[in-house]
Amino acid sequence: MKKGLKVFGIFVVLAALLVGGVVTWWKQEFPSASWRYKMTVEVVTPEGIKTGTAVREVHAISSIKIGDTGGGAAGVKGEAVAVDLGERGVLFATIGEDFGYSVMFKAFPYSKGGLTKEGMKYYSSLTDAKANLLEIDALPRFVKFRALNDPLSVKLVDIHDLAKDFGEGIKIKEVTIETTTEPVTWGLVDQYLPWLSEITANIDGSKITTSGFLANRLDVGQFKKGAPKQ
Repeated sequence: MKKGLKVFGIFVVLAALLVGGVVTWWKQEFPSASWRYKMTVEVVTPEGIKTGTAVREVHAISSIKIGDTGGGAAGVKGEAVAVDLGERGVLFATIGEDFGYSVMFKAFPYSKGGLTKEGMKYYSSLTDAKANLLEIDALPRFVKFRALNDPLSVKLVDIHDLAKDFGEGIKIKEVTIETTTEPVTWGLVDQYLPWLSEITANIDGSKITTSGFLANRLDVGQFKKGAPKQ
């Protein structure tokens, strides 16, 4: 009986060592990483430059790639950029179609890709990097609300022709992205769109996309994603 228990104990120890070794190997070969970036939108107005910023955090994991499947995944937490133009309204730069994680890949390209082991190391250690998104055509969707308290009043905005939606003398100056260690910003968008906290899917209140209506195609994740629970 004692011999059997001893053998079993040895088996448990070996199994634990094996599992530990596999876990260590996996973390080395398929690591995870995170990094933050600040997006800034500057708008020229007759009263001067109006600016909005947001800091977001990208979290990425790498994995085994089999054919066209796998290879890694990424996500983001943070919020949209809001530029308050006073009585003219508020310009929102949404998080983006891919929820904002690949904008750094476009702004600061890395030959081996951002979701590789080497890419993880590159982006998580990238410092003092800055790019103008206007110059590399990596802009997210820009929108405004005709009435901030009405999600159905959302409309697309042509970033190259802001005067059309905000009035004469209003034009874009810069849309930049830069690496940062600043904390993720929260609550800026909620100041203008408090009803977002009551929505879990599309901003028209629906759970699925059934039409081409913009409020049915935009979900809450375009304005804030991964917000800490209150």
